[in-house]
Amino acid sequence: MLSMLLPAGCSPGPTEFVPNQLLKFRMERELRVDLTDLANQVQIALGDAFGSPDAPTWPSVLLKSESYRDLTDEKDLLRASGPVGRRFDLVEVGLFRKQCAQCHGIAGDGFGPTAGLLDPYPRDFRRGTFKFKDTSYGRKPTLEDLVHTIENGVPGTSMPAMKNLKLSKHYDDDIPVLAKYVRFLAIRGEVERELMMDTLRNLDEGELLYDPSQSRSAPETFLKNQKRIDDVIVAVAESWLSQFGAREDPDISPYSKFVKNSEFAQSNLLTESESTPAFELRDSIERGRELFSGGIAACAQCHGKDGTGEPKWQDFDEWTKDWTIRSGINPMVKSEWKPLKELGLLTPVAASPRNLTLGVFRGTTSLASITDDPAHTISPRKSILRAVLNGLEGSPMPAAAVFPETVGGMSEDQVIDLVRYVESLSTPEVAQAKISQALSLISQGEDGK
Repeated sequence: MLSMLLPAGCSPGPTEFVPNQLLKFRMERELRVDLTDLANQVQIALGDAFGSPDAPTWPSVLLKSESYRDLTDEKDLLRASGPVGRRFDLVEVGLFRKQCAQCHGIAGDGFGPTAGLLDPYPRDFRRGTFKFKDTSYGRKPTLEDLVHTIENGVPGTSMPAMKNLKLSKHYDDDIPVLAKYVRFLAIRGEVERELMMDTLRNLDEGELLYDPSQSRSAPETFLKNQKRIDDVIVAVAESWLSQFGAREDPDISPYSKFVKNSEFAQSNLLTESESTPAFELRDSIERGRELFSGGIAACAQCHGKDGTGEPKWQDFDEWTKDWTIRSGINPMVKSEWKPLKELGLLTPVAASPRNLTLGVFRGTTSLASITDDPAHTISPRKSILRAVLNGLEGSPMPAAAVFPETVGGMSEDQVIDLVRYVESLSTPEVAQAKISQALSLISQGEDGK
């Protein structure tokens, strides 16, 4: 396939996936042993199973089973991967390297050339953790969730909207192809994590994880080791496969359940219009204010009583904690984490609670898409509801306690009150006042650092 590519300018990049050196560091500190040899075996196993950035492949254990056909589309895999160019049939390839690798890195590790310049940093897909999705906390996003993020970007971050690809007759199918490749990188990264964190921990002293030469010299041992690796691959693949309807147990998240079961939410709350009488809306917002500051929702503990996120507390997202706190490194002490920069660590940055008064909600649909099918549009109001009910996985934002799943949790009416109050914090008048205040401070030289 690669021999069919035509030159298309400069498209540099490694021919091998970069090992997860930070994870190796974490495991060596935990186990207090040198894992270099075993880590090299993990990379050999991953190479045999998933190929390289220029020639990726799905593991044979998945390809030989009909159960994973919907997951393992090799045509899309080849379109998304490799150097940027065109095949002789004029089909463009190298889509991920063209559109995403500059920030996310060719391995999807979040260490692209521009990563250190961005705030927040680009997402590391290798954890398999995604914040903006309709599925429950702890469950994988659907392919539609990934498509939505790529298509609409993430407001308030450097992640741009790629809506124009969908509107182009030449590139209209690029976004689903990219979403599937993000899923491929996540699955590969999760398999690497599982092999490093679980399988290596359970190996006997002197036992090998993977040695292809054993296929001839010790076939029984080789088959045992191969099955152990295949079992990890299948388990990770299953966690993704169940999210897009190929299994009998589809995920019904608190958010999805609310949207499906709440007649009031369907008719009023999730639309851009509000037909509730003014006095009822006023009372609802006031009740939401009490929930925001009270003990049930407890939003003010992080976002502040006025919703501005002040005073800021120091906490970190799961991607940062992976390489710092869980490795025994204090992310707030430079002398502790600085040596890890040689392994790819970006300067730890605390996760700040959202300033709710500015009206910028990540995970919403871009304005250019707002006239699409309402069922697939994430308005600011809908984004607030989803964040409240599902939480933002990987961030310090938890899912709210909701009745009847949680005794003493919020009722449906209370959820509606809370969403209305949060939305009221970012009315155009409030947001404009905050922006004007900030611009005034900058012009006076008191801010803008």
